[in-house]
Amino acid sequence: MFAMSKKETSTDETPTMDSSKKEKSTKAVNNAHSNTTTLISAGTEIIGDIKFCGHLEIEGKITGNIMTADIENAVVRIMEKGEIQGDITVPSITVNGSIQGNIVSSDQVQLAQNARVEGDIQYKLIEMAKGARIYGRLLHQSHRSAKAPGGNVEPVDLSPHRQVKAQ
Repeated sequence: MFAMSKKETSTDETPTMDSSKKEKSTKAVNNAHSNTTTLISAGTEIIGDIKFCGHLEIEGKITGNIMTADIENAVVRIMEKGEIQGDITVPSITVNGSIQGNIVSSDQVQLAQNARVEGDIQYKLIEMAKGARIYGRLLHQSHRSAKAPGGNVEPVDLSPHRQVKAQ
């Protein structure tokens, strides 16, 4: 009853982009997202992994891992009341709250005076304020492996689970 004749056969004529146009389009989208800021406000609780672009500011609680699609420009800021239970993999991170999990940073880690990290920190550059606490190991990344989390790391001479307090 509704059959099409051979002349009326439907064809999908969706235009396709060549690979260079797709790559430019993807880069444009990533650049647009690198200027955005996502806020997880106080009183908000998220259970599950988060994958983001741009900046992520956390004042609430997250139970899950945090990672980025933007391996060069992404920044995480964990505010004083922010709590994370999970691993964080990001180029740059500032911590002034609480983390129970490991941090892998391909660029820099800043630990503010109220930072409390229960886990290992893998970093290229680190800054630690007086009052910050670490219960875990500091693992320095060599320059060649800095962009590849889990690459060659040089352990800092600290016993695991020994508290380190900046002075």
